[in-house]
Amino acid sequence: GYCAGRDERLWRESAGMLRASQAQVLLAPRCTAAFLAGRHESEALTVLMEDIGRHALNHDALACLLDVSRLTLLAEDEERALFHGLGTLCSLGTTPLLVASAALAAVTARFAVHAPALRVFDSFGEAFTAALAEAGFVLKARRRWPALLFTRARSGTR
Repeated sequence: GYCAGRDERLWRESAGMLRASQAQVLLAPRCTAAFLAGRHESEALTVLMEDIGRHALNHDALACLLDVSRLTLLAEDEERALFHGLGTLCSLGTTPLLVASAALAAVTARFAVHAPALRVFDSFGEAFTAALAEAGFVLKARRRWPALLFTRARSGTR
C-alpha cells in the first residue's frame, strides 16, 4: 500500500518534470514549435501533445513545427499517442511539420492516416523554412555588408 502509493506519486512528479522540460515556443505570429526529447509513457505523451495543441490553438497557429528527432518511442501505444496528437493539430487547422529521426520517419508511414496534413523533414532548417512559409512568412537573405559602407560619401568628405 504505502510503497506503491509513494512510487506512483514519484512517477507522477517525474513525469510532470519531464513534461515541463519540453520546450514550446512561438517562432513567429501564427507559427509555434515544440521540441520533444527523451522517453515518455503514452499517458504523459498524450498530455504533452494536448499541451502543444492548446498552445497552437491559443496562438491561432497555421503551422506547428515539432522536433521529435531526440524523442524515443519504444512501444506502439507511445507512437499512437504522438500521432493522435498530430491528428488533433490537423483538426485544429494547424499543419504539423515534423523533424524526425530515421527510425521515427519509418513509423510515420504507418500512422499517416491520422494526420493527413503532416509533413516530415530530415533537417530542422528545412522544416523551419517550411513552417514559416506555411504561416505566410518568407525568409530572405540579407546582404552581408551594406552598400553604403563602401561608398566614399559615408563620412561626409570627398
